[in-house]
Amino acid sequence: HHLHDMCAQFNALGRFSSKSNDYTKYRPSYPKHLIEVLYEKTSGRSVRTIADIGAGTGIFTELLLNQFPESLVIAVEPNANMRSEAELALSVYYKNFTSNSGSAEDTGIDDRSIDLITAAQAAHWFDLDKCRKEFLRILKPNGHLALIWNDRKPDLHPEQKEYEDILYKYCSDYANVRHQNLDVTWLQKFFGSESFQVIESPNNQMFDLEGLKGRLRSSSYCPSPDDPLFPKLMEAIETFFEKHKDSETGLFAFKYECLLYIGQMNP
Repeated sequence: HHLHDMCAQFNALGRFSSKSNDYTKYRPSYPKHLIEVLYEKTSGRSVRTIADIGAGTGIFTELLLNQFPESLVIAVEPNANMRSEAELALSVYYKNFTSNSGSAEDTGIDDRSIDLITAAQAAHWFDLDKCRKEFLRILKPNGHLALIWNDRKPDLHPEQKEYEDILYKYCSDYANVRHQNLDVTWLQKFFGSESFQVIESPNNQMFDLEGLKGRLRSSSYCPSPDDPLFPKLMEAIETFFEKHKDSETGLFAFKYECLLYIGQMNP
């Protein structure tokens, strides 16, 4: 179970610097239903301050700003490219938005000041022990933690299995960074108990060929265009797309299960 070594092996900061543009354009958002559930489970009205950790370009942050209009939302993102993209997109429109350059392990946020910590598509990059300590420091005594992932379920969708096989074949990094190996023990460790809830919701993205390629380029494990494997990867994706696109719309439905883990943290 190699999740714990991940931060040592991969510098997430550097991995996404060149990708922030593709990331904003091609990454999936999250089902509105799940954000509503999050609001309900945290009795949203009483939530004063939210820390969105590893906020990236602000995809999830924006959903929080809309769902919790009375709450201050702090986007914590160490990657300068991604953070400035979030700031550009959000600071003008949302009075309740602020951001900083902290990390999960060192948020730069005051003790016991946060009602809700969120991490969308990010917690698999965190150093578990350090960030647990940090989260417990900044959370108010009855605060909540919400971890969210869009998960491609290769076992549920045969075409996702095929897509996954392409990744194994042409993305040498893929085997190391698959976050599907988020297992229950790891989550229990993160929350410090077994009393968190999991809520699932299907989530789809519709892609033309350019979109599907962009989605792949936005992934940390995608080889760079000057890598000899890159053209082969793109060729494999073209073949895959032609095989699976909808004959009427000409689009491919990229399917995810969106998972929300919500609970309180125990020391």
